[in-house]
Amino acid sequence: MVYELRGQWVDVLRTTIARRKRANSTAVACNACRRRKHKCSHDRPTCTACQDLGKVCIYDAEPGYSRHQALKQKQKSQQDQLAELHDLIGRLRRVEEDEGASILRSLRSGARPQDLLALLQSGSFRAQRHLNTLEANFVRFNLAGILSDPELKHQLRRLFEMTVSSKEQVVSSDRSTLPPSWQKTEQSDPTAAGDVATSSMRSFASVDLPLSMIPFERWTSVVADKTQIVDILSIYFSWWHPTYRLFDEERFIDHLINGVPDPSASCLFNACCSIACAQYRNMDPTCGSLLPYFHQQAKASWSASLGQTHVRLVSAASALCIPTYLLGEEDLALDLIVQSYQIATRLGLFSIIPCEVPPAGDITYSAYRELSVAAWGLFNLSASTSLHHSGPPIIARHPSYHLVGGTDTPRHWVSWPRAATKESFLANGDVSYSALSQLIVEFCNLRSQFRSTDKRGFQMSLIMLQHLLEWSSTQPDSQLPVNNYTPHNTHLYIIVHSIIMECFRPYKASNRFAAQLFQASMTQVRTLLQQMVDKWDDVPLPSLSGLPRLAYEEMLCLQQGDKQAVHFMTLACEYLYRYADWSPFALRMLEAILLTAVHRNVQLRARLPAIMVGLRAKKAALEVAADDIKTTLSIALEYQQGEQLTATATSLLQQVENLTI
Repeated sequence: MVYELRGQWVDVLRTTIARRKRANSTAVACNACRRRKHKCSHDRPTCTACQDLGKVCIYDAEPGYSRHQALKQKQKSQQDQLAELHDLIGRLRRVEEDEGASILRSLRSGARPQDLLALLQSGSFRAQRHLNTLEANFVRFNLAGILSDPELKHQLRRLFEMTVSSKEQVVSSDRSTLPPSWQKTEQSDPTAAGDVATSSMRSFASVDLPLSMIPFERWTSVVADKTQIVDILSIYFSWWHPTYRLFDEERFIDHLINGVPDPSASCLFNACCSIACAQYRNMDPTCGSLLPYFHQQAKASWSASLGQTHVRLVSAASALCIPTYLLGEEDLALDLIVQSYQIATRLGLFSIIPCEVPPAGDITYSAYRELSVAAWGLFNLSASTSLHHSGPPIIARHPSYHLVGGTDTPRHWVSWPRAATKESFLANGDVSYSALSQLIVEFCNLRSQFRSTDKRGFQMSLIMLQHLLEWSSTQPDSQLPVNNYTPHNTHLYIIVHSIIMECFRPYKASNRFAAQLFQASMTQVRTLLQQMVDKWDDVPLPSLSGLPRLAYEEMLCLQQGDKQAVHFMTLACEYLYRYADWSPFALRMLEAILLTAVHRNVQLRARLPAIMVGLRAKKAALEVAADDIKTTLSIALEYQQGEQLTATATSLLQQVENLTI
């Protein structure tokens, strides 16, 4: 039946059904009336029955909520609290012992876990601990203290000692010692020519005996010439191993020669070959054709070894992370680092209690060294990877095993490129990198503090500068960039000056000392990059941690007429353009930098438009889809200016397919 009500026609039957379907909002009785099964008047704050009894009413639900809704809300709140506690416990497991004790003291003193977790996530807790420690020890790191201390002034002058910047001076000194395949002249070496006839990669000196004694058929199913695999391993030991030193090379090579095949060793072996092939494939197409086979074999061996707990698995996951990261599988690479850390934690490599070093002649010393090298190699790799991201470090706790350095002589089985260039390896290079990795982790922990412009942030920047000066003072004069411009050594000092630039960037407009430090570090990075480009020309170089983000920030802060910043960004883009030949990660970051430059109407130099046009061919060669740069570009934009630019990132992504200036 339909009636007219206030000028509108109403269907009574439909209205009645709708009322039946609608849930009735029943008022919740107080707890006292529920226990006594007494009808409650629902008056707040005290119902009628409780007023008569002189009691205080307690309600389980807020006004307007049913008991079911109140229980669901309570369950959600408890789940959030449980997740926060799990996060807090996870951070307690990863931090150092003294910092963990400070967190527990704060909890005992009444601090709320939610507030404490927010401080830990922002880095404020660690920053306050640093400042409290300085005040307790009556140490003041300020501008006057650094400039008045003769030792600090000497360290500062030593760190910023100008490197050789002339292209002719850099190239002419050792150009004659480079292998013939690296020279752009048409002269040839008869020895090298004979080697090339044997193998397409044999353009360098013969390898020593240990690598050639490895029965490669035990460790890989990839079909390749034995001499070629020996060369590939030699490339790995020459370029990547001195940087991270992910495993104890002596024990591993001995296991490859005399050991029984196992999945962890097979994974590590194939991962090392994958790294070398990825590094060398733009110079030798054969390496590019072997790369996917070595990489797939390494991933298959890793899957077969899951569930085991062995120190070699820590090194295998770390080594597999590198080619996975270079090939563009960033999420999988980060997951491998996390899995490697979990295995290392089960082995006690990152426990709170430090493990003492046995005597050098003890029978357990070799096993201790293997554990120590694996732990510090993983720590160095995670620290370097953390520089690419805006969040906290992947692994914040230092290894519990003391660092056992390398030997004072070059590795006796490595002949490339040492035998060709007459340059020995950096003695104890892994010690220098591990010491710097500790500062990198500290920088990533306090990154949010360095972005602020308050007094505390400036104090933290001065503290970080003092730590970097202390690290530089431990390096011998022979390893300064002015005396040693090998890729590994140059990599270390580029990281140092990049950190200084990021620490003092917020204060360069208001503080003359900060502006001078920033400009001096930019000059150093620019000079070191120029050396890398001039000296090693077409040789594939190691990844420079943090360089893409550093170039991106310089582009965002670029002002018209700032020739130094323009030159620095041009060099960084030039380096990334070469690196993009074999690294989708570098290609994505370079594309993000140039697209944002177009969006901000930055005046590009003549070389940069040509680089931008060439990206299309490189992108097609590496088969990188347009969506692959979405994460990287969004992170880069949000890091500098916040989440409000996510829409800008989305609009820039639409320009990827049609790159225009």
